[in-house]
Amino acid sequence: MLPKPPVRVHCISCCVALVLAISVSAAGENPSALNRPPVYKIEPSLINGDSSDSNPRIESGWNDFATTGGCTFGDQSHCQTYAPILGAYLSDLCPSDCTWWVWPYRATDDFVASESGTITSVCVVGEFLDQDIAHLLEDCSASNPPEDFWVTIYDQVDGMPAEPGNKIHASVISKQLVGVYQESQQFQWELGLGSGVPVSAGSTYWLEVQNFTNPSVGGSRFCDWFWVQASPATEGNGFLLQDFDHRYTLGEAQAGADLAFCLNIAIEAPPSMHPCCTCPDRTPTGEPLCVMRSLADCRTVGGDWRIDAADCGAVSCRTGADAGDTCAGAIPVTESGTYPFNNFCSTTDGPTTTICTGSASVGRDIWFRYMPTCSGSVTIDLCGYDETFDSVLSVYHDPANPTVCPCSTDSSIEVWCSDDDCILERSTSKLEFGVYHGDCYTIRISGYHGNEGYGEMVVGYLSLPLPPIAVPVPQNRYLSIADFNPCTGSVISGALQVKLLSLMHPDPPNLPEFPPPDYSALEGQARWVGPPADCAESDVLHTTFKCASLQAQPVYLNWSDILQGRPLQVTGAEIVPSSVYEVRIYTMNCQGNEDTCPTGPNALRLTTSRWGDVGAAFQLPSPAPLTQPGIPDVAATVDKFKALPSALPVARTDVAPSVPNGRVDISDVASIVDAFKGLPYPYSATASRP
Repeated sequence: MLPKPPVRVHCISCCVALVLAISVSAAGENPSALNRPPVYKIEPSLINGDSSDSNPRIESGWNDFATTGGCTFGDQSHCQTYAPILGAYLSDLCPSDCTWWVWPYRATDDFVASESGTITSVCVVGEFLDQDIAHLLEDCSASNPPEDFWVTIYDQVDGMPAEPGNKIHASVISKQLVGVYQESQQFQWELGLGSGVPVSAGSTYWLEVQNFTNPSVGGSRFCDWFWVQASPATEGNGFLLQDFDHRYTLGEAQAGADLAFCLNIAIEAPPSMHPCCTCPDRTPTGEPLCVMRSLADCRTVGGDWRIDAADCGAVSCRTGADAGDTCAGAIPVTESGTYPFNNFCSTTDGPTTTICTGSASVGRDIWFRYMPTCSGSVTIDLCGYDETFDSVLSVYHDPANPTVCPCSTDSSIEVWCSDDDCILERSTSKLEFGVYHGDCYTIRISGYHGNEGYGEMVVGYLSLPLPPIAVPVPQNRYLSIADFNPCTGSVISGALQVKLLSLMHPDPPNLPEFPPPDYSALEGQARWVGPPADCAESDVLHTTFKCASLQAQPVYLNWSDILQGRPLQVTGAEIVPSSVYEVRIYTMNCQGNEDTCPTGPNALRLTTSRWGDVGAAFQLPSPAPLTQPGIPDVAATVDKFKALPSALPVARTDVAPSVPNGRVDISDVASIVDAFKGLPYPYSATASRP
């Protein structure tokens, strides 16, 4: 496993997009820009949709605490001062009735204790806004929303809040109206922390304040609480953090802003300048890789801001990319787990993506070589660590050479792609798909328009019912479904449904190898896999294989116990050459309500080979090429009829009659010879119906 990357934030030259109260800035609009975090912040000009008021009505400011009467302490050395004309950041334990967002929002800002003591009182300035559709960004203070504040003081480790911190249910000591801006009332609260939190002079801490505005405990409207931004002239260090997934990361840092608060002890600003490393290809000739800069300035030059270090002497800037910069040097992945990545200073050696059509331009990629030790459905998840990285996640797999991880110069073997598929419109990515033990899959994490970031790739098997896995070689009259146990320890039980998605109609249309046109009536119809049986593979070797036929009614079984990892060969009159099928598994609780019961997250797609082609001389790609069956196909069927030990399996050579009988006899040999002679598929859809 790769070592965890040091704490830092990646930046690149950009203009920070305008942030709205309940919308995320569009990802990738500036090809050279690193996507900034999703900021849930109100801009004053957006309140009530009114931007015409250039002279806001200010009743009082927080720069003169002694005259407001709202706090019992007012010395400027205790404060990051209030600026009522600036924006505010959502910091609510229950935003919009705990349903509009999935998780609570929170904001935090750092400070240095100028003296040792105990923090027992906190003053903050905030406002209530309604974010529902009917009252978008409308002041809802008059509805008396709850004032249920929670205050957390964090120690600092490597420049970041050390969670979980000291969380206190605060009491409201006083409240006072301090400003009105375009009809939005801003209040100042003094909050009591009981016995408080001890701090030491010279140490850095982080302050977090959240309100719990659940209307079920008071209030008549869904109001969210926003923490007001401090004045630009404040003694703060020009950045804060905002989070909505229960883990602060430096990627969530908001540059050029601090939060307004006062404490009962004297405070001062932490350093605003930290080492900023630039990649060699971005560093002007003769300049050092590391220069002390603010977060905003580091972003301007496309640098790597190292808040975990006090000066450039304490860091070692990169002179190149991390491991996995090239596909040929892909990082091996075999087990479920967490794999950190960082594409800062990476190059681009992969093709454009054709599946994620809106994300064709990608760059600065990191490569992984995934060889699963189990078959099943897997998830590859970039969502959890840093939602600031605008990533595109692609998977490549070559069905013609499935056990080798491909490094393609084009997108012909790109089989899955994800862009912005995490919840809440994050810019990170997530995929769920089926894999086969022994195959190799190339995973590529790239930046949208060359976006940069760091994070964690989480690979894991799904605990939901998993689709079965296809045996790689297409067969003529059987669907081969294998390895029901995904190595998760879970039992895969349920009913298997097979649907004929489409007949691959020939082009040109006069080729005879496809089923007759009347088979089109079966397209879209579904049948169920019946009880499995032991079919004879070789009378000479006394071997068997698991086989089953299609039927009209579902059969619910514990497939893990029955198959023990062996392939299941499914046949029936509806399994015809040159066609595409879908296989789904229905769980035990679906019995009796199959029409409405949800299935697992993925469906298995299988393709049959062309009529008479048993794949004797080579492994067929999917779909199979439109060529006549050859002499090797005839010879292979004859060898199986003669029961030679080296012959191909029954599931490859049993093609007759309309419902294959599970053995290779003279009718199968005759059918392959007829196909070799160019005769069409001999069975009809009418004969296939139950």
